[in-house]
Amino acid sequence: MKNKSILLILSFTFAISPLMAQVGSSSYKNKTISHLEMLFEEGQHYYVDIGNKAQLKRVMDAYEAALGQCNKEGILTQQEWDSLLLFVKCYKLYGNYHYLNSDEDPHSFALAEKCYKEALAFVENPEHGTLQEVNYYRFVLHEELAQLYYKQKRYAEAYAEMKVAFQYSTYLDNDGEILDFISQVSMCKARIGKFTEAIEDINMVIDQYPDKKEEPYAEALRKKAKIIMLQQENDGTGMADPIDEPLKYYKKYFTLKQEDALR
Repeated sequence: MKNKSILLILSFTFAISPLMAQVGSSSYKNKTISHLEMLFEEGQHYYVDIGNKAQLKRVMDAYEAALGQCNKEGILTQQEWDSLLLFVKCYKLYGNYHYLNSDEDPHSFALAEKCYKEALAFVENPEHGTLQEVNYYRFVLHEELAQLYYKQKRYAEAYAEMKVAFQYSTYLDNDGEILDFISQVSMCKARIGKFTEAIEDINMVIDQYPDKKEEPYAEALRKKAKIIMLQQENDGTGMADPIDEPLKYYKKYFTLKQEDALR
């Protein structure tokens, strides 16, 4: 990782003069912006959909190089940098990398938390409140922190971050993202002993999925099984037989995953 170099790039970027920003045509500027957005989306893909740390690192290096070239050529003004949330996206990618790397290096937990909080400080600054997508990234970054805390078994803190993220959940793009978020909240609730609410939430999620063969539906079944097991481990008040009830959902989960893999 090149945290120091990216910080230098960003600090120099914020010192770009208005005259330097006039360098290059508008078409070249648009091409540069499109390239940065493409790299960010590719990085998101390797993080969210695949969890591929090596490929995410490759994309991050390319993203950092593109930012450096953008700075060197004075393509964007300070206002444009802010409006594109390049600072936020940069630190989010770094946070995502450290999140994945925490499987191998426990020190990466603190680095991921620092990156997410750096990005949050920007989006929660009142001066940036009118920027496009700023509320969406408020949701995303609080959710990322919640996932990080959950992974560390800091469940109360994870739930607190989820409650903050919920305030901005109306900025999500589609129903699938909302259902996935609610299922994550249900897991947090179960971890802190709110079993009745957790079961109600995950049942609602399961009922709402229109396609009962897709992976998100299967994942919701797996989470319900886990919630039931947590409840039984905690106070023995599970809804059915200690084995049969969660086993039913796990079997359905594995069947759907197998069918998805074959497709």
